[in-house]
Amino acid sequence: MRTLKSLIVLSALGLALAAPVGAQAAVEVIFTNSDKFIDASPRGYGRGKADPAILARLRQHLEKQGERYLKPGQTLKVEVLDLDLAGRVEWWHPSAYDIRFMRDIDPPAMKVRYTLVENGASLASSEEWVRDLSYLMNINAVHGTYDGLKYEKAMLTAWFRKRFAKFGESAG
Repeated sequence: MRTLKSLIVLSALGLALAAPVGAQAAVEVIFTNSDKFIDASPRGYGRGKADPAILARLRQHLEKQGERYLKPGQTLKVEVLDLDLAGRVEWWHPSAYDIRFMRDIDPPAMKVRYTLVENGASLASSEEWVRDLSYLMNINAVHGTYDGLKYEKAMLTAWFRKRFAKFGESAG
């Protein structure tokens, strides 16, 4: 029994070492001047109060999309220049000081500058606002599991698929 466990561990280690190093797709995310973002806090504090946990979760989501849509060897550099989370905290509701009210007029938005590179050549590069103006009708977000960033993640997934899936069509 002990020999079988050792064999399994050694096999897994061998597979891990056999994987090509540096051949994976990568997404590098930088948040520039996050203290000046429109709204990057769960409580809607506005400029100057970007929540590091929110930024980390958005970074992880973009990295996950890179694994899904980019080919090995491609690198996407995303610089987040501004962020406005979906909804608003309405401070005048004294018993709901930490609840975001979702209305049509407060869609999620993110200003990004990006460059997709493969083998040193730029495949795509731009600066744009990513928005989901109909976020309250987005079935992927509305019927998804609860996540405080479900509207932002659905918006980024749709944007990523639209912008980059064509460059990584052979990706798994």
